[in-house]
Amino acid sequence: MIAVVDCARGNIASVANALNRIGIESVIVRDPDELAAAAASGLILPGVGSFDDAIRELRRSALAEAIADWIAADRLFLGICLGMQMLFDGSEEGQEAGLAVLPGRVRSLPRDRGVNVPHMGWNDLVDVQDPMLQTGR
Repeated sequence: MIAVVDCARGNIASVANALNRIGIESVIVRDPDELAAAAASGLILPGVGSFDDAIRELRRSALAEAIADWIAADRLFLGICLGMQMLFDGSEEGQEAGLAVLPGRVRSLPRDRGVNVPHMGWNDLVDVQDPMLQTGR
């Protein structure tokens, strides 16, 4: 059983359908009680859209602390898109503090590199020494 967090930001049904397609049972959770009742072995935090709105929704629903506790307990976790960004201290895309599970601040894609912003899709990572990818900035 995999729990999928619904923070009202993203296509939760797509994640649940993808899990179903590969034969993995899932449940959508909207609060810590639903997460506890799910008896899940893994947790997915998807998200699309505004960093600040999503973080506020996680705090309003008390899922922010539940997610941080889940990760601190070294349980299986996957953050997708905005769901991964929210794990950091913060983001250039918002003013709210992130979950601070991972140190650092998410930076916006530079607009001078020929990549559309906002950006959706997959790209090859060639230069891992790029300052954009360095920690502590």
